Amino acid sequence: MSEATVEEIAGFISGNVKRKQVLDVLDKNGSKTSGDLRKLTRMPEIILEKVLRDMAENGVITEQDGSFTLTENGKKAASLLPKKSNAGGVRAFDSNIRREI
Repeated sequence: MSEATVEEIAGFISGNVKRKQVLDVLDKNGSKTSGDLRKLTRMPEIILEKVLRDMAENGVITEQDGSFTLTENGKKAASLLPKKSNAGGVRAFDSNIRREI
């Protein structure tokens, strides 16, 4: 199986709000543990585990020593996606991140 292109990764991310949330947190903050991601995204643990597994399998993130970071292709895909695709929802999400940090 060949490696996914940046455009394919961006499409994979934009197809799911939860993946976009994780991408935004990692893009903004760098490396985070699953516990940190769960708090910042307010996602149930079982859902977050599936999202992280799917993103790792698709080459968006990598895990090292319990922390998740974006891959180079993940960073490039993040730069292709709009930062504020849904002004109301994203603004509320961003304010949650600022409060937690």
